[in-house]
Amino acid sequence: MSIPTKIAISIILLSQSYYLMAESFGKIYFTSRAYNLCSKNAMDSYSYLQCLDAELKYQDRILNKNYKKTMKSIQEFRKNKLKRTQRAWIQYRDLKCSSYYHKESASGGLADQSTCLIYETIKRADELDNLY
Repeated sequence: MSIPTKIAISIILLSQSYYLMAESFGKIYFTSRAYNLCSKNAMDSYSYLQCLDAELKYQDRILNKNYKKTMKSIQEFRKNKLKRTQRAWIQYRDLKCSSYYHKESASGGLADQSTCLIYETIKRADELDNLY
């Protein structure tokens, strides 16, 4: 990542109060401002997990909106394949992210699992938004 890009991202992060969630294939993904504020104010791991849960619900709403928009915009013969693809993606996401948690890992594992679910959901929502 170039210096001007890093500076621009820093300015965006400071001005919008968004957390950089991850970078994948040169694309940058952010969490919501509400998550940023919630996680800053979380006093313990339970509070932080509540922030993660609220963010996952928020990102899931965006995913569902983008899925419905995509379903409306594609030809009828492609809808069944997109529906099957989405169901397979959900299974993939859930299985991938479940590997981050084990009952012996306590709340740290739950936070890692939730972070994975959020990140994968943000990426998929973006993919659907740019599919057609």
